[in-house]
Amino acid sequence: MLAASFLLLMVVFHSVTVALKSTVMNLLSIGAAYGVVVAVFQWGWLGGLIGLQDTYLIASPLPAIFFAVLFGLSMDYEVSSCHASERRMRLPATTSSPSPAGWLPRDPSSPAAR
Repeated sequence: MLAASFLLLMVVFHSVTVALKSTVMNLLSIGAAYGVVVAVFQWGWLGGLIGLQDTYLIASPLPAIFFAVLFGLSMDYEVSSCHASERRMRLPATTSSPSPAGWLPRDPSSPAAR
């Protein structure tokens, strides 16, 4: 799934860097989530904070569910942030705008322009 997302992001954004960064960040976030789950439930670390009295086994479908949810969230974030960056780059820059690249509306009748 990660290879397919890498190829898809590379085709969509025409950038190996964006696709590679997204894949690496996805792997890091999934690894961190799996590590926290194992540390809390199997090793018992900080289990008292959430009311666990003993260690527990992790059910076999949970890692696949975690992967699917985290993969979806990280891809959604990556596509949204790249889309926002691309949209920002396409805005015409105005020298009279107080914000970078004219992010604020320049409508003279708006309260922000007064």
